[in-house]
Amino acid sequence: MNIQFKIRTDKPENSDGFPIYMTLYYMHQRYLYSTQCRSKTSDWDSVKGLPKKKHPFHEQIKQRIDNLQDRTKRLFMVRAPFGFPSNEQLRSYLDGVDVHGMALLLSKFVEYPGMFFQAADSLRDFLTLHLIDVLQFDSHNYQAYEKTIRLQYDITIAEALLSYTLQLLEGIETFVSTPIPCLHSAPQYDFFEEYDRFMADGILMGKKDGTMRPYRALLKLLKKFDEIKPGTLIISEYTASVHQSFLRYLMSLRDYHPNYISGICKNLTAFFNWCIKQGYPLHKQHAKISQKYIEPPRCVLTMEEVTQIMGVNVFRYNDYVAALNPEDRLGIPMWKTVEKTRDSFVFACFTGLRYSDLSRLSESHIVDGKDYDLIILHPTKAVTTRSVKIKKVVIPLTDIPQSIRNKYKNRHSTIVPVPAASYYNSSLKILATIAGLKGSFETIEYERNTPKIVNVPKVEAITSHVARHTFATLLAGLNIPQKFIQDTLGHSDQRQTAIYTHYVESEASKQIVQAFKKIASRDLSMLLINEAFKD
Repeated sequence: MNIQFKIRTDKPENSDGFPIYMTLYYMHQRYLYSTQCRSKTSDWDSVKGLPKKKHPFHEQIKQRIDNLQDRTKRLFMVRAPFGFPSNEQLRSYLDGVDVHGMALLLSKFVEYPGMFFQAADSLRDFLTLHLIDVLQFDSHNYQAYEKTIRLQYDITIAEALLSYTLQLLEGIETFVSTPIPCLHSAPQYDFFEEYDRFMADGILMGKKDGTMRPYRALLKLLKKFDEIKPGTLIISEYTASVHQSFLRYLMSLRDYHPNYISGICKNLTAFFNWCIKQGYPLHKQHAKISQKYIEPPRCVLTMEEVTQIMGVNVFRYNDYVAALNPEDRLGIPMWKTVEKTRDSFVFACFTGLRYSDLSRLSESHIVDGKDYDLIILHPTKAVTTRSVKIKKVVIPLTDIPQSIRNKYKNRHSTIVPVPAASYYNSSLKILATIAGLKGSFETIEYERNTPKIVNVPKVEAITSHVARHTFATLLAGLNIPQKFIQDTLGHSDQRQTAIYTHYVESEASKQIVQAFKKIASRDLSMLLINEAFKD
């Protein structure tokens, strides 16, 4: 049995802090119970699972935790001969004595006194002691018994115990005849309650907020779906028909992109895998949740287009702003922001760094080399709770990023000042407009789950991540082996790297062109000319 007390930072916070929950792991089951206490993160000792001494209610909360821990252990001890309680029974018991459940146990003890006394001898539990008191009660001394009970136990337990006593004295035939629930029947777990625990486990495991965000979004979708089809979502009844109904809801009513639906299916699979680990029973024909990801065309810049962006200066910026209507100038960032965006984007085009790594890159990540300097760092994205060994990336600083580094040296805490994410992409689109990028690329958009090909101008599609794709594509165009590109980008799989290398002239393309050049003889050319005259 493993009992832990933790604050739930995923729950709403008030002036007293976050709620404190008790989590119990026992026999492949997980129990969750709110202590009805709160604590601020600064007042909570996460290692000991207790409030710090500076907490204004340190003693009261500590007593509450000790009491809950003691009562929980005793409940499981007394229930051992008859099966372990459900989550609902544990909550009912900790909130106050479960009268009906106690009566059922009492009737069992009355039917089989030998079993009861054997359990009472081996398990010194306060709940057992209650029942012993009831069975040993002398009806001629009720007042003394009542006084003893009220002094020994808190008011809730005392009232319940006295109620049991009177029921026993008056005859408990109704309870004796009540059948004991089958202890081997498959328990029903509340879908949304268990999903909350699944997310709480993710937070306790140290998963990042970016990882947990899609799970929170999925929870909202599941609740919306449950409003349309109430009672459909049951852990042990999630069959193919239920899953197809959920998919129709996502495709028809929500009109989601297939790749977004694929992500939803991935997260839903993670939830059911968690359920299996908890020992929750699934349906024999549980739905096969497939994930069909369609690799979309991605925007990438050519070397000429990168050069165009490098050529944007304050004079061209001023000309651009002057040509705008007065009302359109209000949302235009200052030149300093656009300049920082230009330099950081170009730096990324020649290093392949993600926005998250570029924004934290400092001189401590630079190692001086004989002929050139190197960037050596652990990618932020690679640092996860599942990482066994975090691989460093090593990127050479070529002339262009080195000149940008020299420009800002000793002026900022980072190698290159990177604007905040909220400004970066909008500034980038203005930068691309000033640079005069004219190119476009084909992509696939979905309308009512029907795909259609559309042309998207690069000015509209450019984002911070385009620099990373551009870097990989430029390297591939220079015939750098894919394994080297993979290591530089920090990918663990070559298939990831393949996504980043776009529109590179392949060896097959070169051979095809050479083959057609050989057959494009003078005779063939004359034949085409003669055909033209005939027309």
